[in-house]
Amino acid sequence: MKKSKKLMAVLMTAILGSALLLTGCGGKIATADVTAKAFYNLYILGDSTEIEKIALTNDESNQILDKLKSTSQDATKNLITSGGLQISDEQLDSIYNAEMEALKKLTVTTEIVSAEKDNATIKLTTTYIDLLTIDTKAAEEAANEANAMSLTDQTELNNKIVELYVNNLIEGFKAAQPSIETKEATFECQKQVYIVDGKNKDVWFPVDMETFGGNIAKMATNQQ
Repeated sequence: MKKSKKLMAVLMTAILGSALLLTGCGGKIATADVTAKAFYNLYILGDSTEIEKIALTNDESNQILDKLKSTSQDATKNLITSGGLQISDEQLDSIYNAEMEALKKLTVTTEIVSAEKDNATIKLTTTYIDLLTIDTKAAEEAANEANAMSLTDQTELNNKIVELYVNNLIEGFKAAQPSIETKEATFECQKQVYIVDGKNKDVWFPVDMETFGGNIAKMATNQQ
């Protein structure tokens, strides 16, 4: 289980960059700070409400959320199976859902630091959940609890470790509270023209979407 300890804390960082590239266009024009917050809500909190008012259709946001979920679960499964363990789809769903519920406890604010016609600098400030600590504790306790059972069948032992780990992780996510301290970072944004329903529309996006996605994930999980 040692290999799984950093999984929850680094997972979103690994997948957000590629998922951000799926973004499209549509909705109302909004300022750079409002748009940045809407993207945070989508990728970190799983809430597409605001971004669908600004730049994405419901189908596009659902596609991104589905991509985030499948990539997250594939990474979790691959990491666990690489250690000779097995995990069910139901367990993967339980982990993902609990993690997202924990992240929904976070709060974020954005503000414009400077702005010109087509360029702006925004500051994003967020609380965080220390996913690494939760994951490490869940893994260590699962291994200790399973070993204390003195199980002689290796398959049974492996299954018990995963079962305990999943249960511990879910309970850890449920008990998790957002930090009192906050993380903050600035991002450069640029106004871009998109064709929406046959019409040109200006939409603000971070200049470097991959960096934006990776950094907000690190901030939200106390990795920055």
